[in-house]
Amino acid sequence: MINIVYYGNWTYVDLLSLSQRRSFGGDARMEGLLEASILAGMIAFARNWWGASSNRPAFVARVALWLFFFLLMLWALIVVQANAAWVAGIVAGLLFFGWFVRRAFQQGKDSGAQLMRVMVLALLLGAGALLVAFGDTLGNRVLDLRETSALLFRGEVEKVESPSIAGRAYMLDVGWNAWLRRPLLGWGPGIGRFLVYRSDVPKAYKGSSELHNNYLDVLMQFGVVGALLFFGFWLRLITRFAARVRAGRIPADVGGFVLAISLMFFIVNITDTYIAFQFGWFYMAFLCALLHSPLMRSATETEQAIDA
Repeated sequence: MINIVYYGNWTYVDLLSLSQRRSFGGDARMEGLLEASILAGMIAFARNWWGASSNRPAFVARVALWLFFFLLMLWALIVVQANAAWVAGIVAGLLFFGWFVRRAFQQGKDSGAQLMRVMVLALLLGAGALLVAFGDTLGNRVLDLRETSALLFRGEVEKVESPSIAGRAYMLDVGWNAWLRRPLLGWGPGIGRFLVYRSDVPKAYKGSSELHNNYLDVLMQFGVVGALLFFGFWLRLITRFAARVRAGRIPADVGGFVLAISLMFFIVNITDTYIAFQFGWFYMAFLCALLHSPLMRSATETEQAIDA
């Protein structure tokens, strides 16, 4: 529904096209909203289905839901052909998967532990099938990335065939040099377009206003002081959330999923676009609201809140 409203044409979205960047608009904004939607669904279902491992129907339902969403994300990240999102999804997915395997084999010999092991096997088989199906596409992408990386490390940006990657390299150079000139307080919000225009980048990139790295963008606009305040706020939220998970106030399954998706978001921002109109920050605000909403409370906390 978000995609229909944003683009106004559902037929524009083609998840099966590997030759064009059309999946969810082909940019990180729609991917971020996709992740937010998945997160909201996971939390809502988990709060309704949470029960003891001996409750086999509820546990089987959670297993099926987790498997479906995990494979859906992996498939979408491969099809979208957005390298940063793809790499971030794989990294976050592996960490999340490792945590899940560890938890599965820490369980006893009850039916819940057996179902967890079945899910681990299903995840391996499903992910393997997707990688085999898209093996050629992934292989070609890795080769292209190796060649492009070699040119960038040699400083031969003008030889890079991809305008998108070349533009990112030029913008990163502009942002880095600008930040070094005013490292503490930065240049102020909305200064990107002016700095790019006054730089010596090729004319084709003069009209750009984004650095394609939100962390460097924050440093350039607000300096070290602003960056510490900005990211310190998000770090505080995440650490508080992790503490609630460890204390048992949030279901561990939901906690692991939220933290893995948060990690993915922070990785994507390494090559993401400018801050002012970035849907990713909306996603973080949405996530922040969820972390402290009634959906994230334990049943006891919810009952106490209702009684109060």
